[in-house]
Amino acid sequence: MSKSHNISEQQLIQLYSEACGYHEQGDLERAKICYLSLLHQLGEAPVILYNLGLVWYEQMNYQEAKNCFSRAVKADPEDIDSWFNLALSQKKCGDLQGAIESNLTLLKRVPHHADAHYNLSLCYQEAHRYDEAITSYQNTVTLDEDHLSAHNNLAYLYHRQGQKKMAEKHYQQVLRIDPEHESAAHMLAAIAQRDVGKAPDEYVTAVFDEYSIRFEKSLLEDLQYRGPALLRQLVEDTLGKKYLLGTCLDLGCGTGLVADSLSGMFTAIDGVDLSAGMLAIARKKDVYNHLEQNDIISFLKEVQKGSKQYDCVIAMDVFVYLGDLREVFYLVGNISKKNKQNNRHVHFLFSTETMQQSVEPQTISDPSEYQLQLSGRFCHSSSYIHDLTKEHGWEICAEETVKLRKEGSEWLHGSLWLLRM
Repeated sequence: MSKSHNISEQQLIQLYSEACGYHEQGDLERAKICYLSLLHQLGEAPVILYNLGLVWYEQMNYQEAKNCFSRAVKADPEDIDSWFNLALSQKKCGDLQGAIESNLTLLKRVPHHADAHYNLSLCYQEAHRYDEAITSYQNTVTLDEDHLSAHNNLAYLYHRQGQKKMAEKHYQQVLRIDPEHESAAHMLAAIAQRDVGKAPDEYVTAVFDEYSIRFEKSLLEDLQYRGPALLRQLVEDTLGKKYLLGTCLDLGCGTGLVADSLSGMFTAIDGVDLSAGMLAIARKKDVYNHLEQNDIISFLKEVQKGSKQYDCVIAMDVFVYLGDLREVFYLVGNISKKNKQNNRHVHFLFSTETMQQSVEPQTISDPSEYQLQLSGRFCHSSSYIHDLTKEHGWEICAEETVKLRKEGSEWLHGSLWLLRM
């Protein structure tokens, strides 16, 4: 086997320049080839390892990136950038403890590194070490009082711990930095229990885009979510196990859990959701005929104007983000009336959350209808749903109180509804 020839210093400089040029232009494959060639010539050169790690990271090969940054810090333990990116790569690989240790190592060298404190906070939060996450987020905002994400995450953690005053303080800081931040405004409304008609689209999109990758595992395993399975049972018990729902529309379809549960009970199904992340997962299941990123009101208006007809409309865990349901019932009713011309019954399946005792009715304009809870979700009264069904010409075939999922150590109760027109 022939050995490779050493190249001159000038050739090495030229090769490094080419590598950096390709990297800056986004030609990651050529940059990678050049960096690997340089490593072959120079050995464990920290700057080359660091740059190669960046290429792997940009290509979303986080394991190789982690390997390169690990070698870089071994070659130069004082290189802050390598420690920073090693921690990021470790977190991407699911090595939370490794990422925590790398961030702590970095902070021993540079204690006032706000972004390292923030990244450490994210690791603690994902590891459910919430007190340590709060401390690290506080360190972040002490160093950078305008760090919006740190304030927002602090508000969330204080909120989930029931520390309303501290949550309110940090949501207000978010709005100071970004007065148009709809998610923070919504959560402040939830804390104050102000009367609002719906959760902002921005809030819903942000929650589920961030949640999408771990959504099904978290919901089905950690929270023991049973809604779609219970919905199928309700349909079978009410309409019969062999009943076909026909062409269905899945409002707020998410990752497709409803379509999974109702498999074999429909001839076709379309879905609409605000979250691109959730839709990407639903699309991989190859169950839906059509998927669209849109809010449900806009989508229903489009359907009302068009020729598309649906035999069944489903809204599972959707109305928790809508308080006032009048427009939804009006639009779904209009869509259903088109089908009645063909002498076919149309069904409307949905869930609602049960009103909690902790909600203060006197703060709401009409507590008999719906309330915005401290969680940021809406609950609806049974009498409100009964009034809407009567107003829009629906018949209630079934109403069942169920345990939807866990919230902390307690079951969250709600109702499943099966309406017919």
